[in-house]
Amino acid sequence: MLSGIIDSYDNEPNRVDYVVVSDVAGSVSVLDGFIITGGGIAGVYCESSSLLIQHNKITDSDTGIYCFESAQPVIKNNWFYKNENGIYLDNPEDTAVVRNNTIAYNANVGVYQHVGTYADISNCIIWGNEGGQLDLDDRYMPTYSCIQDSSEVNPYHNINTDPCFAYDDPNDYHLVPDSPCIDAGDPAGDYTGDRDIDKHFRVLDGDGDDGKRVDMGADEYCNQGADNAADFNEDDIVDTSDLIEMAELWLTDPGPSSKYDLYPDNTIDYIDFAYFAKEWFWMTCEMMQGYAMMEMMMGASGESMPALSGVEGLMAEDELLSPTTQKEESSLPAEPSVEGQIEQIKSLLDWLYEIAGEVDEETWLSLTTTLEEMLKELEAD
Repeated sequence: MLSGIIDSYDNEPNRVDYVVVSDVAGSVSVLDGFIITGGGIAGVYCESSSLLIQHNKITDSDTGIYCFESAQPVIKNNWFYKNENGIYLDNPEDTAVVRNNTIAYNANVGVYQHVGTYADISNCIIWGNEGGQLDLDDRYMPTYSCIQDSSEVNPYHNINTDPCFAYDDPNDYHLVPDSPCIDAGDPAGDYTGDRDIDKHFRVLDGDGDDGKRVDMGADEYCNQGADNAADFNEDDIVDTSDLIEMAELWLTDPGPSSKYDLYPDNTIDYIDFAYFAKEWFWMTCEMMQGYAMMEMMMGASGESMPALSGVEGLMAEDELLSPTTQKEESSLPAEPSVEGQIEQIKSLLDWLYEIAGEVDEETWLSLTTTLEEMLKELEAD
């Protein structure tokens, strides 16, 4: 924590004017990952310098960030809350970048600018600021942002719906699963190497529609959950070790309570295998961040997940069950038609050939041979 409170007198804190100052001409500075509090005038003051301000929680100051004229700030993935003002841009000579910030519940204005070079404000949540969300010339209107009471919605791709913060805690501005801010940011932005307030990598498929898109605000919501029925060994990832476990019971009757019977019909068969394939390389959010970090270190471009994405189109969602929401046997739907089974087995075989080099050869041969025999029998009928 960086605090500007020196001491207190008569229960009133004695504060420095600025907690952090960046004013050396031509300098390039980074302010990353701090709680900044107690600025009498501002938590952060910048002038004449290029300052990258990211992953900070800036609170309890007169103004969160005050940037003056020749400053060239890039302000992204921060929380500004419970200040007097959030961000104050005073006649900037160059474009200030304000992206993916949550600016909420400040006592006066969320973002202020009236003169100078247009600021580039996007993907922000600006909400609950008592003196108004924006005090801007119309030329500076944010885009792809969630702005309370905003009438400037459609032309700028903004929304004015409650962002749905996850907690009542006034110091926590993460998003709930059904927040309208999830997957609602600018789809054309460059987020290479960006991480959110928790230093989790962007961009994720937060709403589960199989399309990755950046969220509004500083939090990038991850919908992977903490567990998955196909993660048999509970190591936070569905991979070859889980496949080998399942293959050992291939075409057996495991009993009614087996965790490997993903489609609970008391047989480990191709339907369970199809469920398993759909979950291939599922991982928890924390595991996903580890993969993203490794890929960044190895110079991978753009993707934050392994190349294999599982089998698509194996079975209709309304016909069969998800492995994470098993039902009682009495409520099982009917098996797919013969034509449906043929398509499913073909998809499974395609997937198995795709991952052939990653699976124990004996396991792989057992699965592919059995599925090919099933396919021949079905096609002969």
